[in-house]
Amino acid sequence: MSLSQVEIPFAASDGSLLARLWLGDRTGASILVLSDEEASGAQEEKTQLLEGRIYDYELRGAPSGLAIRADEVVQPNLARPHVGRMETGLQTGMLAFALVEGDTIRSTALVEVRTSKIDYRKHYREMLDRIAEVSVALVMNVKGPAAARMTTDPHMDGPTAHQRLAFVRAVLSSAAFEAAVERIIRMPHERPAEETQERDIRRGLRSSASISRQIASASRRVPLPAGH
Repeated sequence: MSLSQVEIPFAASDGSLLARLWLGDRTGASILVLSDEEASGAQEEKTQLLEGRIYDYELRGAPSGLAIRADEVVQPNLARPHVGRMETGLQTGMLAFALVEGDTIRSTALVEVRTSKIDYRKHYREMLDRIAEVSVALVMNVKGPAAARMTTDPHMDGPTAHQRLAFVRAVLSSAAFEAAVERIIRMPHERPAEETQERDIRRGLRSSASISRQIASASRRVPLPAGH
């Protein structure tokens, strides 16, 4: 069902609610809110806006000093920075709204911007797949506010500088990298160490390539019974 207004949460690093972003369509009901199952299955954001629309926004419940970062989509009001409007224009795909304190990003809220000309989930995404086969740089606009979803192959080096930059950005923005950096900052005095233990192969081991090499190169052998 299409809605004319919706609220999107800004979550803090510990998962608590930091603020809420209210969005309203001034010309009609163009906002979709998907269920968790549908959004996960389609690999889309739950809250979906429409291209070519103007949305009013209001930042609600935010601590003093926080604001939505302005860009070509977000246009804050000069008199009241916590309100303004968002013009999706021709931007389609995943769109991120950054909640900032000065130059520091405190939280990010994601929405999906659907195309209004063709079916977004079928025709538009099929078109992007075909374009990506020929030129990935066309759908990976680094400067654009909206982004296309891509997966990176760690075993493949991109043929262009643009693709290599996208790979580095994907690694640095991943949750695993953020967790690793946070662990180093919190526990800088600790250092991981590898401890090797010899175990009887008959006790059962988790299979891996290193286990296979150890079995093949081990010097201690147990004769196979004749009646085996």
